[in-house]
Amino acid sequence: MGVVLLAVVAGIWLDKVLDTRPMLTLALVLGSLPLSIYLLFRVAMRAMTAARNAAPNADKEPDGHDTEA
Repeated sequence: MGVVLLAVVAGIWLDKVLDTRPMLTLALVLGSLPLSIYLLFRVAMRAMTAARNAAPNADKEPDGHDTEA
């Protein structure tokens, strides 16, 4: 969300300075969407890794056998 907001603000400012309204704003917003999706994916994967490391035996039944097998 912050990346898209930054792209909007930067695009509006650049469009005003370069008198290209609204081309740079649209380009920066469209360019920021893939970056936002990538960053969201990275944060989610990091959170999943942290959750797995916090509970290393969560996949096992009380008798110690793996539930996936």
